[in-house]
Amino acid sequence: MQQSIYRIDKYTPISENLAMAGQPSENQFKAIRDAGFQLVIRLRIREIESVIENEEKMASRVGLLFEEIPISVKSPTQEAFDTLAETLNKYQRLKTFLHCTAGYCTSGLLIPYLVLYQNMTRDEATSQMIVQAFDATWTHFIDNIMETHEVDLANIG
Repeated sequence: MQQSIYRIDKYTPISENLAMAGQPSENQFKAIRDAGFQLVIRLRIREIESVIENEEKMASRVGLLFEEIPISVKSPTQEAFDTLAETLNKYQRLKTFLHCTAGYCTSGLLIPYLVLYQNMTRDEATSQMIVQAFDATWTHFIDNIMETHEVDLANIG
């Protein structure tokens, strides 16, 4: 039986070339490929044991590129955001499937990315996310990323 991309937990298309979700199961990587995705980016949450072992191997077995970015759900970092932004920008022409375990970290990192690199407003970016309300740590993190980058962008000109 063919798996549908829409059966993946919390699958949410963001744009023509970007979608996010919770953790796909082992047999859903073929559905990701069949939906036209070329790259899987996994946000590996340090505080949670991997749900699937050898995810990179499963992705490559069906012809998908794979990148993994470690992140702490309790203490997100500028480095994790920068790594995600660099990876998405590097592969911007590829249809990309971005996921973490449940969508919390993915949402928290994508909001500032969509504002800073895809010209969305914060409300537009937030409205597309799996998670739209964050604890104080993540709210501060998102605010800080956007403030830091707005200052950097202002200093360029």
